[in-house]
Amino acid sequence: AAAGGGDVVGLRCPALGPDAVLTPEEVSSRVLRRLLDSAEAFAGGAKITRAVITVPAYFDDAQCDATIAAGELAGLEKVKLLREPIAAALAYGVDVDDDETVFVFDLGGGTFDVSVLDVGGGTVEVLATGGDAHLGGDDLDVAIARWLSKEARALGAGVDPRGATLAARRAREKLSAAMSVDVPMPGGKKKTLTRPLLEKVCAGVLRELRLPVEIAADAAGVNLEALQSNASKKKNGGGGRRAGRPFDHILLVGGATKTPAVRRFVENTFGRRVKPGLVNPDEVVALGAAVHAGALEGVAAEVETLGPMQASLIRAFARRMRKEAAAAARAEGEGGGGAGDEWDEDAMAAAAEAAGLDVVDDEDDDDDEDE
Repeated sequence: AAAGGGDVVGLRCPALGPDAVLTPEEVSSRVLRRLLDSAEAFAGGAKITRAVITVPAYFDDAQCDATIAAGELAGLEKVKLLREPIAAALAYGVDVDDDETVFVFDLGGGTFDVSVLDVGGGTVEVLATGGDAHLGGDDLDVAIARWLSKEARALGAGVDPRGATLAARRAREKLSAAMSVDVPMPGGKKKTLTRPLLEKVCAGVLRELRLPVEIAADAAGVNLEALQSNASKKKNGGGGRRAGRPFDHILLVGGATKTPAVRRFVENTFGRRVKPGLVNPDEVVALGAAVHAGALEGVAAEVETLGPMQASLIRAFARRMRKEAAAAARAEGEGGGGAGDEWDEDAMAAAAEAAGLDVVDDEDDDDDEDE
């Protein structure tokens, strides 16, 4: 239960005492302390006194100060904050020396964040942010659960809302690697959910993702409608409209971006094909924080040397990701999946060795591919 007086907000915690109230910083510090305990155990008991903590791009000074205070309450002597989209860019291997514009699409379980980054001269600047704090992968599960409940009622069966939501989540996750999945229904029956049907069922949620993307793109001077029109006309051999400089990279962050329907939404929105990266979207922000921590600790003397550092980190993940990629490719079968669902093991291995992940194909590359 929440408790507050004046401008102070706290969380009542009877387990700590009848009148115990924890501030947001104290709650956060307890989470951080648990993470530190796990990290110290993994490090063989070594005490950790410094850490890089990631924060959303939209955090203001007060929120950043509160995060630092939480780290200090957890026992850290020094806290370095890193914006989450910048962490993602580091993990994906974006070269901070190049003059580029990066769009970060971050869809988690319960939140949606988008950011536009200006990269160049060894620095990364956040140009625009946006999103929806109440929109995420959970909303996709709710939409699927409603569809399952409707199908169950059509069979004359009762509906268990919690069971339907769990079944929906399992089905959505399985569709990340398979073209279709059979969902158990009451009475021993099954209902087949395919990728195209998933897109139809979740169309309303996917539409809600578009406005924050458009606002952030517009802030960067990019006309998404023109990009889409140009992509369509290019395939048909026609001319294009002035769209502004397209984004050099589009980075997918958050577990919900593994959902093929979400990837296809991104492709359709930006008018270009998205390739899976070697980094797990669930882990990309943490990996970027590790890259930054290595730079701060002297593993890399300057930001400019992050490329080779990132290579060693990426290689540590590459073998596992190639195994997952092979399994996903087998699941696709002869017919293949939707746009951008291909996993090329050789290309992935080469990318890992080079430590440069070209997450989004250049539009010119599409001319050489049959789509």
